[in-house]
Amino acid sequence: MDTVGERPLRISGFDKAVLAAYERGIASCIVARGEETFDSPEGQMLLRKWGVPNRYVCRCFVLLGYAEEKSLVKAAKKW
Repeated sequence: MDTVGERPLRISGFDKAVLAAYERGIASCIVARGEETFDSPEGQMLLRKWGVPNRYVCRCFVLLGYAEEKSLVKAAKKW
């Protein structure tokens, strides 16, 4: 098994959540800064507050919401 430091590396399945959200018309954005964010004292405090066990490493955030544009492809072409 792969490890991060001495902790086992596990993937949570956020990719499935993103696909399920898309099927329901919900937009998503994966931000891969979890380790940097939660490595700070404030981040560690949040993890404790939320009850996340010490053996877990937060790798990313998945932001969910509704896009202003109906078609994300059309919005991308405008850029």
